Order: sequence, then C-alpha cells, then structure tokens
Amino acid sequence: MAFLGIGNVIQTKYGSKLNAFSMTGTTMLNTGLTVSITSIGANSKFMIWCSLRSQIQGGVNKGNMMVLRSSLDSYASNLAGSLMINDWSTWDQDGGSIIYEHSPSQAASTGITYRIYMGDTRFGSSLYLNDTWSYPITGTYITIQEIGA
Repeated sequence: MAFLGIGNVIQTKYGSKLNAFSMTGTTMLNTGLTVSITSIGANSKFMIWCSLRSQIQGGVNKGNMMVLRSSLDSYASNLAGSLMINDWSTWDQDGGSIIYEHSPSQAASTGITYRIYMGDTRFGSSLYLNDTWSYPITGTYITIQEIGA
C-alpha cells in the first residue's frame, strides 16, 4: 500500500529504448521511448528524468531537439526539451538529459503516457538516437515518480 502523504514518492515507473532510431526532416517524430503511469493520488506531481544519447549530422546550422510530451494533450505540446546545435564538424554526439516536474492537476486513476520526440524543425538534418558507431549501445532511459500532493 502506497503512503499518499504530501511530498512522498507514491510509485516509480521506468522505460527504455535500447535499439537505434533515425530520422531526417523537419517534423518532430516519436522515438519510441515511452513510459505509462496511472496516478494513484489526485493532483499528484510527476518527476521525470530522461537520459538521452543522440547524434546529429554535421554542417552549418544543424539542430537536434529532444522533447517530452504527454498523452494528456494528445502529445500536442512540449513539456520540456534538450537541445544540441551543430556548427561545422562532420558528426556530433551528445549525452543530454531532460529533468522535468509535471503538475497536471489530474484525478486519481488517470492514465498518462509520456513520450520522447525528436527532430530538427528548423533545418531538417539527419538525427540518430542510440547510434554509437559500432560501439555498444548504452540506451536511452526515462524514469517517472509520482509524488503525493
């Protein structure tokens, strides 16, 4: 039984993506890194940690945006993001992260799914997730904790 006191961790959920994902274009795409949680308490806060391993095509004015979205608004808006900009080299790799506190004012027993999207909406460069040039894939991870309100 979870203790629903204010500020206490009620539950923790994990998600991971261990295979590679790639894209080219200006549209933000779902990477497949997803985790779902059903709230135990009403008006809980959700602490979200994402560990990201991305790679971007080189060249002038290239950008890589990783964003966190939720099912509560049909994945329409970015809750938080991690940005990597590239200016000249052939390829750049980044071990970025997202840390975010989501306070959606939800009822108890509300199902929420969080997803990581990625893209280069300005320039449409080639982007990769978990592509490590034949080195072992370390993976991309997401952890969510429900905190009692």
